[in-house]
Amino acid sequence: MSKLMLDKIDAEFDINYEKGLYNFDDISTIENLPQRVVNSLKEVKPNNLFIINGKVIILFFNKEATKKEVFKKCWNFGEVPIVIIETETDFEIYNGFDYILNSKDILELDPIKQNGLNYLSLISGTYFKDNKFKQKNKRVDKVLLENIKYAREEILDNLNNLYPNKLKENRNIVNSLIGRIIFIRYLVSSAEVKYTSSAN
Repeated sequence: MSKLMLDKIDAEFDINYEKGLYNFDDISTIENLPQRVVNSLKEVKPNNLFIINGKVIILFFNKEATKKEVFKKCWNFGEVPIVIIETETDFEIYNGFDYILNSKDILELDPIKQNGLNYLSLISGTYFKDNKFKQKNKRVDKVLLENIKYAREEILDNLNNLYPNKLKENRNIVNSLIGRIIFIRYLVSSAEVKYTSSAN
């Protein structure tokens, strides 16, 4: 993040290094940040973070960041309410919990206005009580679990209709199938991360 943008964030939001702003390179020195979050942030790689009481509140990305990649990484992270991306002259603010499907069926973060966004409103929580910021969609992990549950029930219903006398076997088959699908998806995601990091 450029010094100009950091100064602008300080001027507009009263957020700076003395009030919980951290450089990503200092992530290992941040106290009260769970190791699971640290590991996830190493995948997301924001330029700066704003943290209150061991909770990441804002991820900052510089203007070189590709929005598509930022949205994908933040979607996978799923634990930060605000994402700010630097532009040439200003910055764009997004709700890190709220995603919209664009015309090309790609998930994007939902933009939010900066009205009332400042250090005091963040630490007091008043910014999050604003109706404009309320999470319209469920968090990504909840949506994924609901989708898995729905898929399991649909497959199980179909198997039970085909083989009504094998209910226990049907459950075992469906559970194994869902487990394999999740594991394969994990392997594919891991390969994408390794390929991307080795390509850089």
